[in-house]
Amino acid sequence: MKLKKTLIALAALCAFTGAQAKADIIQTITLAVTTTTQKSGTSNGTTTNVPPPSVSTHTTAEFLSRLAKDENLEGNWTNSTFPAGAKLAVLPSSGGADFGVILGTNVLVDVSDIISFNQPGTHEVVSGAQNLQTGLASPMTKKVHLGEILFDDTAAGNPDGALTFFLQGVFTETTADTAPKNGAYSEMRTAKMTNGTGEGSKGGTPFICTGMVSATGKATLQVPQ
Repeated sequence: MKLKKTLIALAALCAFTGAQAKADIIQTITLAVTTTTQKSGTSNGTTTNVPPPSVSTHTTAEFLSRLAKDENLEGNWTNSTFPAGAKLAVLPSSGGADFGVILGTNVLVDVSDIISFNQPGTHEVVSGAQNLQTGLASPMTKKVHLGEILFDDTAAGNPDGALTFFLQGVFTETTADTAPKNGAYSEMRTAKMTNGTGEGSKGGTPFICTGMVSATGKATLQVPQ
């Protein structure tokens, strides 16, 4: 399955509900995907028997391990593993945001060539209060919309077989701002999809998947002028 990589710069995971469409906070990502994988059947000439599918859960750590191998194969990362403490994250960029792997505040490698985000729907449901002068949440805003995480490492040539899948569902995003003091304020942003569904394949073997994804970040920012 070839996934289209429509990257909307993770506007739905980073810009959130603020009027400024900001993307200046690094957000760490937690990803859990449960796959139901097709098994091969056997036939005796009159009856075909297919055993029950294989069901397994895949965590952020597992995806990080695979990403390290993929980016190493592509020449973007020097090792086939990431150091202890590395995290998957949303990174601010001039175009909005990208996916990357971080260690503390250091960006190890951009992985946007493999992971991307798409907002397939046309509607958003917003709530909360916003200061019209500063554009800050007062104290919180919320946005609900459809979102889709896509993973495709076909180009990396991983010897374990290409992994491609999408996970789609309802994302709930929040932005919480403190009252400005001396021109600065603290902002917390979160995004979460709890009941995502999708499908994909690994090494050509198809699977159906369910799962969740969440992103959270906090920073001290300057009040927009």
